[in-house]
Amino acid sequence: MLRDGSNFTLLGANTMVQVDEETLCFAFVEMGPTPAMDESPAVIIGGFQLQDNLLVFDLEKGTMGSTGLLYWMRTTCSNFNFAWGTP
Repeated sequence: MLRDGSNFTLLGANTMVQVDEETLCFAFVEMGPTPAMDESPAVIIGGFQLQDNLLVFDLEKGTMGSTGLLYWMRTTCSNFNFAWGTP
């Protein structure tokens, strides 16, 4: 759950990495026993978890959001039509 109460859902496609034909691993790295600084996040979302999500920046509000997985739109970043939403 994010600070504003919304959720960033992670599914198998962006949480597991296939190492070989018989092995899957969780795609997370342990942060260690001590936080890097006070009030640091419990988990940092990395590039693998953001794969096939579009990030949306609202420069006026100074916020960032996500479209969620593009799989639900039956597309991926590799074939997404980035002209959508442009004037």
